[in-house]
Amino acid sequence: DQHPAFRDMIADHLKVARCAEDLARTLKSAPSDFWVSTERAKQQFALALLSAAGPAARQAVPSLVVLAESKNDHDLRAAGVSVLRDIGPSARSAVPVLKKLLQDKDEWPDVRSRAATALPRICPKDPEIVRLLSQMLYDDRILVRVRVAGALADLKAPPNDLLPVLTNALDHKLASIRLAALESLCEMDDAAL
Repeated sequence: DQHPAFRDMIADHLKVARCAEDLARTLKSAPSDFWVSTERAKQQFALALLSAAGPAARQAVPSLVVLAESKNDHDLRAAGVSVLRDIGPSARSAVPVLKKLLQDKDEWPDVRSRAATALPRICPKDPEIVRLLSQMLYDDRILVRVRVAGALADLKAPPNDLLPVLTNALDHKLASIRLAALESLCEMDDAAL
């Protein structure tokens, strides 16, 4: 921990952590029609920085929850949910919202699927999360099913429950679904064999 590169890395990380509140304020701005693309770009940049900060961005959790609950741009909302995942256990206050998003059949599949990957990272030892994810293995949306299977694989769920979902997804017409299933299978290592 005395190496200059390590100290610089930690200093940069702490700077991002100190900026988390400022970055979170960027997420709250309601762009006017004229500035929509500029504000959206700022919000995407803020989300990328908060994601990179990981747990150090915990001050942004309330703003990320508000973003996730909003009915605005679903791409930004999905990215916000991913940031909550990257923050990890420090984002525990977001769990009720993430559960609601995951179970909402009218929600965008990318938002729901990101909620599925966020919950186990935030509450890795919570048996209720495992039960909820297990129920979601039979969701109508394949993207949700694939991401749920991947999340359950991260939690070391029994492969017999996950393999049928993932192997069926390998034949899906969309390459993004096939790739997501393949990634989840690869993460399972020997359990997928």
